[in-house]
Amino acid sequence: MIGLFEKVVLKIIPGKDITVHKIALYLDSRLIDTPSLSLEQAKKELLRVTKITQTMLNLSFERLYKKDAIIEKKILDRESAVDSITEDIIRYLTKVSQKSLGLRLSNKLTNLFHIAYDTERAGDHAESILYLMLVKEENNMTFSKIAFHELETARDKVNHLFNILISGMENNNLDK
Repeated sequence: MIGLFEKVVLKIIPGKDITVHKIALYLDSRLIDTPSLSLEQAKKELLRVTKITQTMLNLSFERLYKKDAIIEKKILDRESAVDSITEDIIRYLTKVSQKSLGLRLSNKLTNLFHIAYDTERAGDHAESILYLMLVKEENNMTFSKIAFHELETARDKVNHLFNILISGMENNNLDK
């Protein structure tokens, strides 16, 4: 159903101004034989995808308050990018995992895999929030003030967790 909705939105609101690069920018297969460098590049790509996913979640929450097809298009465009790039990252990390890694690099690789899977799943949740907003509107449903407060609290907690993750990745601390 979301696929059909995406096609309708793209027809109604064309434009490249809200397009996100749907290909990996930092992954270089020539670095696979140098695991420390290839893991750094994978981390950079994951950092980019994590920020895109955080934006998606914030757009989903923004969509709670504002019925806007442009927001919907931004979410769907970013979800497609997150899925594609995450798939590339996982494929890249799988190739790196076949190389000889010490304990430190092996732990880093494992953490990057976890981040990749969790980030992709968070992107799926952002898309699901959009879908639920559409169902809510289609059925003329409303949220109570308490429900809105709970949603805002959840949004704040999710943003806090994303900020911790992004900070850890930027500061080379993937142990948190």
